[in-house]
Amino acid sequence: MTKQPASTETEVTATPPQDELTKLAAEAVANLNGWKRALADYDNLRQETAKRQTEARWFLKAGLISDFLPFFDHFKLALDHVPEEQKKDNWVVGLGHIRSQAEDLLKGWGVTEILVKLGESYQHDLHEAMDSVTEADKTDNSIIKVVAPGYYLDGQVVRPAKVIINDLTKVTLNS
Repeated sequence: MTKQPASTETEVTATPPQDELTKLAAEAVANLNGWKRALADYDNLRQETAKRQTEARWFLKAGLISDFLPFFDHFKLALDHVPEEQKKDNWVVGLGHIRSQAEDLLKGWGVTEILVKLGESYQHDLHEAMDSVTEADKTDNSIIKVVAPGYYLDGQVVRPAKVIINDLTKVTLNS
């Protein structure tokens, strides 16, 4: 009895044919590209979600501040009208401290007052015209009086300054 050499059949099936290797390589590349697209989509979603959360926080903060500003304006107005002889009284000094705390709170939230100078030109994105008057010695569309201050929130107008403007067109219409 002679021993026959081991079958080469197992060796042949152990190495897949070249076509199958090419197919598997193409499938691996497709899977890698799909994974990269999914990763990019996820990163875009994460960035978009963060942007929307930031916007939502800004609008929430803007709403709260818009509700608080009328109270704050009236509080400042009341303090400005305290009689001179009472300004050194403890209760007035205490109210002054409350005003300072409210100003610090607003500043901490990113709120700053819109600076309005009398005589400057009316700007619709910064000012809200509450009324108009005619003063011939002033330039047309200039601010005559500030009725209520305006405010920025993180550099964006949250409430325009309420102003009275000069309207010289009334003079020409009435002439």
